Amino acid sequence: MKNEEKEEKFNFLDEEEFAENTKKEEKEEKKVETEETLDTEEKKEEKKEDSKNTKDKKGKAASEELEESTVDFDYSNVEELEENHKEESTPSINNNINNGFYISYELRVALMVLFSILFLALASGLIIDAVTYSESETVNYNESSSTDYKVCLEENSDYSESCLGQNMQYLSLITKNIPVTFDYNVKLSSPIDYNLDYYVVGSLKIVDRDNNEKVLYTSEDVLVPNTNISNQNDTIKFTSNVDVDFKYYNNYVTGYKSRYSLNSDAYLDVILYLNENTGPRRISSVTIPLGEQTYGISKSQTLNNNKNVVVEEKGWSLRNYVCCVLGIVSAIIGLAVLIKLIRLLLKVSNSKSKYQRKLKQLLREYDRVIVVARNGYEVDTNKKLIKVLSFTELLDARDALEKPIVYVKVNEVKSEFYVEDVDKVYQYVMKDADF
Repeated sequence: MKNEEKEEKFNFLDEEEFAENTKKEEKEEKKVETEETLDTEEKKEEKKEDSKNTKDKKGKAASEELEESTVDFDYSNVEELEENHKEESTPSINNNINNGFYISYELRVALMVLFSILFLALASGLIIDAVTYSESETVNYNESSSTDYKVCLEENSDYSESCLGQNMQYLSLITKNIPVTFDYNVKLSSPIDYNLDYYVVGSLKIVDRDNNEKVLYTSEDVLVPNTNISNQNDTIKFTSNVDVDFKYYNNYVTGYKSRYSLNSDAYLDVILYLNENTGPRRISSVTIPLGEQTYGISKSQTLNNNKNVVVEEKGWSLRNYVCCVLGIVSAIIGLAVLIKLIRLLLKVSNSKSKYQRKLKQLLREYDRVIVVARNGYEVDTNKKLIKVLSFTELLDARDALEKPIVYVKVNEVKSEFYVEDVDKVYQYVMKDADF
């Protein structure tokens, strides 16, 4: 019985202790839950701070990246921005705000047309000059000629000599042949390249005795064929020997006069000709009468000229080559400018060019922030002009300043966008040539 009471008491105490322990455990659990809740809230706060720091870092990195670009949009530091963009402001009237040199589309086309015409005309002139030009120099020359002859006889008992000298009367009956020697000599003041042709002909004429202008018969034989001499020297000299068959020509004239019972005169001219650019030139000659019992030989006047002559050098000189090279270079430049002009005109005439597509895209996507200036755009000339390199940078400036973007159409190949602040103007220029 006592044992049972003890057990019941023991069990009772255990239940009270268990209840107390349970309360303690519940308090500890609540405490732990409270601590966990606090930890969770602290972690959330830390995450928020980390996220905020991350965003700040990203913003700072983006800001630093923007500062490294051509245009600095740190609007909190205006002085630093103005130092980075050291550009002087210039007046802007009727959508022109420029502090640099820009050639308009119309002027560019006019210049291209002018340059292509000038270079092609210059090329034509240079090439023509290269082809036609030849160097020349004035050379003094002394030209002379002389003629000698002998009259050779058939065997006879009256003359001991076989050939007689000049300036005598001769018997036709015993004359066999007449050797003639032509000498030609030119002395030049300086050496030249020469190329000469000469020949000798025998011209037979039978004429009326009362009027030598009336020719009854004529014929011409080549006694020395065309002969060429060429060299580079200050002296030109040659000798031509001709053996005239007097008996042949005299017999022919005698028979002709006898057949037709003519009272006429006949003679043979032995002539040395020199071929020149203007045609053959008679240098010297001898005249031999025919059909007479006796005859005397006459010579033409001895040639003796002292003149100045302009000698043209054949072949290309340094000037010819220089003109040719410059002409080719000018032609290439002229054609290149002409091709570029054609390409520019074709590009402008093409409504679907990259420039037009980009412009339409900007006007469509940013219509809410773009204001179109229809009648030009004027800006205070005292404001600082800052040029940006892209529309995105201009958009950043607009977002920072909360100002509208003003769009101005300059011409078919150029547009300008502006964001105007109190003391400065941001400008972006878009040109077809940039695409």
